[in-house]
Amino acid sequence: MKNSFYILTAIISLSGFTSCEKVINVDVKDSEKRIVIEGVISDAPGLVSHTILISKTNSFSAPNVRNPISNAVVFVRDINAGVTDTLLEIKPGEYLTQKTYGVPGHTYNLTAIVEGKTYNASSTMPPIVPFDSIYTQNFSFFGETFVQVIPVFTDPAGVKNYYRFSVQANDSLDKAYQAWDDIISDGKENSRPLFSQTVSIDPKDTVTVFMDCTDKSTYDFFYTLENASGNAQTPANPISNISNNGMGYFTAINRQKKVIIIPE
Repeated sequence: MKNSFYILTAIISLSGFTSCEKVINVDVKDSEKRIVIEGVISDAPGLVSHTILISKTNSFSAPNVRNPISNAVVFVRDINAGVTDTLLEIKPGEYLTQKTYGVPGHTYNLTAIVEGKTYNASSTMPPIVPFDSIYTQNFSFFGETFVQVIPVFTDPAGVKNYYRFSVQANDSLDKAYQAWDDIISDGKENSRPLFSQTVSIDPKDTVTVFMDCTDKSTYDFFYTLENASGNAQTPANPISNISNNGMGYFTAINRQKKVIIIPE
């Protein structure tokens, strides 16, 4: 019997956009319900709080909704600063930091005590790789014309780097992240297209591209999540950095964005 694993991640814009949420659905091979932790520590300016979502997997036939867990005890520790933050539950299953700020180079440890079990994870925020620009190009497929958005940035040479991209058209956020590494682009200028999967991009649309620099564990999670989502015949659990047989991810990211208005 399969369970349905629902990923609900808050996407917070950096200058004047309202918060958005995306739900990524993937069937997972697992007969018993498991704890799902989705946590983000960001360097986004002006944000005091960062979110840890805690839920439990639903049965395959259950409605497409999160199954939040309340009354967890959640801590985040900034190892470099020596600061431990006790998170506040602001609504069922949603826990916010009180004094943790994301800083590139800092390592963050998560501890969550959920239904008597302890789950741990760790993530180090990587250095910022400058997000230079975005542009668009049209391509035709079976007689239809589509718009591709292309981010431009230069990968630092000789260093392993991992990236996560998402696309928002007007107020609609694509439901898929796109995880990249630099295995074939180390030290090079990158300009490969993003493929929007669940939102259409049309002339006059305002399109926002979010570029997250991540660590390897975050890349592994979203890369395997993308592959699992695209293979309904043999779904597999995405690789997680949550201990104690937990699911999901905990990540420290630095985030940049670029905005473009699609020409007519």
